Amino acid sequence: MSDNKAEFAIVQILNTNSTLNNEVQGRITPLVRDEGGLLPAIVYTGSEPIFQRYLDGSFMDIANVDMGFEVWATSYVQAKRLASNVIGALNNFTGSIAGVSVLTIDCDPGDESGAWDGNEIVIELNATITAKGL
Repeated sequence: MSDNKAEFAIVQILNTNSTLNNEVQGRITPLVRDEGGLLPAIVYTGSEPIFQRYLDGSFMDIANVDMGFEVWATSYVQAKRLASNVIGALNNFTGSIAGVSVLTIDCDPGDESGAWDGNEIVIELNATITAKGL
């Protein structure tokens, strides 16, 4: 996994949101969730930054990063509430965090159905981050 400043910034946004932090208590991890770990939890993945170009072909200091999130919970209601809180925290953020200047975050709620196995449910969502300083 690369050193992706956008991922670090997004995790900081989620960790500093008091509503989310009260529920997940820092259980925000990259790539995979500890199968025996407590729920609810959030798992994320991120793409490499794709830098925008000027008309002459040179690169700008503005890049897009696509991130995927899995929201794990013990009930559908909890998972939907948590996913909604993640979307709200990200969509409402602009500014600087962790050395990154976040210009926009556009969240897509993804599949509403979730995957339920009787004990836990996971709902997926996606976000595109446009930022400077990556």
